[in-house]
Amino acid sequence: MSDTDMLDLMNRVEDRYTTDQERMKFLPAFSASELTTSRSRQILSALEKFTSSVQIPSLGNKSYLDWVSQRWVYWVNKRIDQLDSEELLKDLNILCKNKNTKIDGVGFALAANFFADLGLTCFGKPDLHVTPIINLLQLRWGEQEAFEGLLKISQQEAEKIRRNQRFTWLQASGGLMPRHLDRIIYLVGSDNLNLNGLKNKRHAPTRRSLIRQAFIDGGIIKSDYQ
Repeated sequence: MSDTDMLDLMNRVEDRYTTDQERMKFLPAFSASELTTSRSRQILSALEKFTSSVQIPSLGNKSYLDWVSQRWVYWVNKRIDQLDSEELLKDLNILCKNKNTKIDGVGFALAANFFADLGLTCFGKPDLHVTPIINLLQLRWGEQEAFEGLLKISQQEAEKIRRNQRFTWLQASGGLMPRHLDRIIYLVGSDNLNLNGLKNKRHAPTRRSLIRQAFIDGGIIKSDYQ
């Protein structure tokens, strides 16, 4: 569903129910009467799981919300040099791969975006703009490989950024993180630079090609990030 439709639905639930407990209880039922998208069943299934207080053995006898809250606290203050791709992937697989905990309809990229949208900048999203660029840089293929590449490149560039006075502002915020890198590529590659909500993606394929060619012409495509 569109972002405006989703925001409207959430606002109406918030206005109708005044406490978090009420909102969690009634959100799935309220949404069931409102959703008319082709993925309504998957959305409702995800809502029911995330708002349920049932403890899941495979989540360490925690509910989904409790597990996510715990992982948020664990990741939120991690520095770039403290991050490990296998550990990050383990959390992603909880939502998108492990049979006992997978959320129906949530794939790898969406799981990564979920954590990133919670403000965890250690998670980057390997979307259709980011994946071809990152995988070209490291001469690899696949969404998981692009996710790992976002982290590896961010870690390798960390020292250069730390020494460069132009990026003092970024260093004060914890340095370059995978989410920052993926958003830079997305903004340039998608041509979706407007702040007024209007999207202009006609030239996105051309812009991605320009990025790739700039890397090649600059001699950057030489397996530096493998």
